[in-house]
Amino acid sequence: GKVRYDPALVQPAQLVDAIESAGFGGTYMGSMDTATATSPAEALHKEMRGWRAQFGGSLAFTLPVVFLSLILPHTDLHLKKRLNVDVIPGVTCKLLLVWLLVTPIQFGFGARFYRRAYKSLKHGSANMDVLVALGTSAAYFYSVVFTVLSITTGGDEGREQTCFETSAMLITFILLGKWLETSVKGKASEAISKLITLQPPTALRCDGKWGDGTGEGEDGDDTAANAALVDAEPVEVDVSKLRVGDVVKVLPGAQIPIDGVVVRGASTVDESMLTGEALPVSKAAGAAAVGGTINGSGVLWVRVNALGSETVLAKVMKVVSDAQLRKPQVQAFADRVSGYFVPCVITLALLVWIVWAYVIAYHLLPAELVDHDPSSMHPSGQMLAFMFGCAVLVIACPCAMGLATPTAVMVGSGVGASNGVLFRGGDVLERAAQVTAVVFDKTGTLTTGRLSVSEVRVWASSLTAPQFLALVGSAERGSEHPIAKAITAHAAARGVPTVEPVDFVAAAGQGLQCSVDGRAVLLGNRSWMGENGLALDAGQEEWVANLERGGVTVVLAALGDAAGR
Repeated sequence: GKVRYDPALVQPAQLVDAIESAGFGGTYMGSMDTATATSPAEALHKEMRGWRAQFGGSLAFTLPVVFLSLILPHTDLHLKKRLNVDVIPGVTCKLLLVWLLVTPIQFGFGARFYRRAYKSLKHGSANMDVLVALGTSAAYFYSVVFTVLSITTGGDEGREQTCFETSAMLITFILLGKWLETSVKGKASEAISKLITLQPPTALRCDGKWGDGTGEGEDGDDTAANAALVDAEPVEVDVSKLRVGDVVKVLPGAQIPIDGVVVRGASTVDESMLTGEALPVSKAAGAAAVGGTINGSGVLWVRVNALGSETVLAKVMKVVSDAQLRKPQVQAFADRVSGYFVPCVITLALLVWIVWAYVIAYHLLPAELVDHDPSSMHPSGQMLAFMFGCAVLVIACPCAMGLATPTAVMVGSGVGASNGVLFRGGDVLERAAQVTAVVFDKTGTLTTGRLSVSEVRVWASSLTAPQFLALVGSAERGSEHPIAKAITAHAAARGVPTVEPVDFVAAAGQGLQCSVDGRAVLLGNRSWMGENGLALDAGQEEWVANLERGGVTVVLAALGDAAGR
């Protein structure tokens, strides 16, 4: 759910205090301003380290308890006889050691459950911490009662009727569950942390009165005015100091620091982090630029038009962050059940105790079912009824529905995030189980993200395919574009030798020109060919159009004075 508040009346820190006083955990994550935001995963990692330390300490005490209580009695070790000697009448050395080991687990490592249970009860509710505190306390004090009984009777009653190990193991396992749960939450939140790192902390701000770069400024053609400001030395500033309307300079290979509109320059931008598209997108004056995307080989001047929570990256982060707060129907049901489950368990435990006490007090059971022999180590009379009542509390702790459901949701979301799949919430993850078909609206661009050459067509009769591939492969050696890499890899796979081009010039978003073995080579799209006075005939145009309709990217090439068609 969400909380609306008036900042003039209450501060976020006060809301966190109110949440914690109600028995829950809370951390103020700050705004979604990517320039100043603290990683959401940091708080979870800190919490995870706390639970891990608690679990490790509890485990160190629990392992010897398990050995002494559950393993040693079934062995023939000499240690067994030595520890079964009474330290005082009714208490063996083994029992004393177990009691001393379990006590710090119960009241040290388990203190967090007592504190949260107290806060919950103070506000008139009973959460799962109440049940954990009751269940483990029942096992611990049940053992204490029988130990005291054994001492007062000199070992005639209550001997070997303790279950200290149950309390220790319950607390340790619950601590393990909490550690695993926060660990999975932390992994899921790493998706947000990675998004935060996509935006650079600083930007190159260019002062001056910049036009929009379209040539239609208030004072007429603003292209010349922008050109006059290009040579001005930019100032490196924190992204948080930028304001709407500022112009920033983006160097080749740098990340665009903030959302805006290109006012000068031309380049290609890798927007795969946002769209998943493998091919860079051409950018020129008037084109939108998104913060966090990576500039190509050209220089861009971008006017800032969005800051803080209004940027695309911040909105994506908010979606990912909100996804962890949305609960599936089964978890919402589990939360409602947990609210009734705790009082029901307590009522049932008291009812079991009362019924058995009544049955035993009025001798409604056959005598052989109730041991009245004082010399026996088995419980008798009302102690048996007390044992049954405690058993209900111990068995009900922890509640699988209350712990397993949120953990399952977090694990599913975490695995998805690690594979690049972000769920908008637990409810979406739940409905995904009913999906029978998936439709991708990607129009021919649903690929592996690795480009490859599917076909080579040579229209010049005087040129063979290997010769043509050697020329274009050599030309593309001077480019870092993904298409260039695909073409050079295609040539290498077919054993076609290539050489380094000379006089290499790249036009961002259009193509390139160079010289290979003394021949002029022109590579690029239709626009680039048109700028160089070249055009396709009707048959060639139809062939290219058919490929493009199928989602294929077509690269045209011209050699020397004639197009290589």
